[in-house]
Amino acid sequence: MENKFKTSPEFYRAYRDFMEKYPISDPNVEVDKYFCLPHHGVLKESSTTKLRVVSNRSFKTNARLSLNDCFHTGPNLLSDIGL
Repeated sequence: MENKFKTSPEFYRAYRDFMEKYPISDPNVEVDKYFCLPHHGVLKESSTTKLRVVSNRSFKTNARLSLNDCFHTGPNLLSDIGL
């Protein structure tokens, strides 16, 4: 698989600009309290938002929990259409 950063300078610049908006570290938080969420970028020429960063929220940590596992799902608010 080719590296998208090497084959597309436009993709590299868009991804770098996106990631620079988010701080990597916070001096007030202990290093072992961080969690790295796997992610990748999708570049779409025909869209108003050219770059979308997509994360894998079902990725399990060492504690065998994913980000999805930590959200409260709540009740199903959609009505059953009876198919």
